Amino acid sequence: MKTVNEILSCHKEILKTASEKEKGALYNSIGQLYYYKGKANIAIKFFQMAVEIDKKYDLKNNLAIDYLNLGNAYRVAGDLEKAQEKLKKGLKLALKLKDTHWIAIGYKYLALFYQAKGNFDKSKVFIDKSCELLVAVGELSVKRKIHRRLYLE
Repeated sequence: MKTVNEILSCHKEILKTASEKEKGALYNSIGQLYYYKGKANIAIKFFQMAVEIDKKYDLKNNLAIDYLNLGNAYRVAGDLEKAQEKLKKGLKLALKLKDTHWIAIGYKYLALFYQAKGNFDKSKVFIDKSCELLVAVGELSVKRKIHRRLYLE
């Protein structure tokens, strides 16, 4: 199994030959890798690059994911104002596209956002919405991870 750093190196190598249109998805993936390494500020830069490319090519599915990941990274970095703006933008796109998985993830990220703001009632509303969708599409393992993350940490 490859380490995060090895996967990051592979992504950066692929970037050298990728078309501009393909780079949006790669930047998003690189942003996720930095996010998982605990480097939210670096992740934000890559998510922003992904947004710019995916906007240029009108890749709405990718944009929904870009904005949700960007908003979540802003939350972790402590910029709650930008987090809320990007999360709402990403969720709006996911809803428009009827992408159940990313709608559920958007609700999860909003639950974490409201938890960070200390609004636990609103956080619970969004986590319940997320779990309801995850159960409907059979993603129970994700549901369990969300509950563990929100209520057991």
